[in-house]
Amino acid sequence: QGEEAQAVLAHYEALMVEYPTSEPLRVAAGDVALARRSFAVGARHYGDALELDAENQRALAGLAEAYRASGDPRLSATLEKLRALNPHHPRARLLHAEGSLDVGEASEALAQIDSLLLINPRHTRALALKGAALFLQDELHAMDAVQQEVVDFNPYASEVYRVAGRVASRHYRFEQGRAFQSRALALDAQDHAARLYLA
Repeated sequence: QGEEAQAVLAHYEALMVEYPTSEPLRVAAGDVALARRSFAVGARHYGDALELDAENQRALAGLAEAYRASGDPRLSATLEKLRALNPHHPRARLLHAEGSLDVGEASEALAQIDSLLLINPRHTRALALKGAALFLQDELHAMDAVQQEVVDFNPYASEVYRVAGRVASRHYRFEQGRAFQSRALALDAQDHAARLYLA
């Protein structure tokens, strides 16, 4: 609703004083911080939730995402713990797929992604990763079809190009990476214009 993330976090932190044993508050604060790319703040809130309940799967998944985004070596142990609790956890599968794409294991990534898409065929993040995996396999027509599918149901889903751009650049395919990022920026600009119009 247009609230600044810092104001939302301040509100959560005030509530935490009032409700010191509330795990959902700490997880929600972690989610806000993670969405704003404040990975250390997110990790702190998820860690606080895990001190209250070491088996809180949402907190473990959020902590794993924060660790992955910041290159923290504790990612592996955190994911292992989450998988031990729930081997089918969606965010754990997404993180596994992203790690596989980083090292060029597109087939392994697709196995994780397709298992998620069986449950939710319109999972935007999973579809974005699938497009990136197909790109690595040079299945460009299939990649285009996946990306178009996402844009058809969400015309502002820039993530579908941003993820492919990041993966392309990690594998030294910089020209294609820039092309994907340009498409992502164009969708972001359309989204921004639409929000201004509605405001």
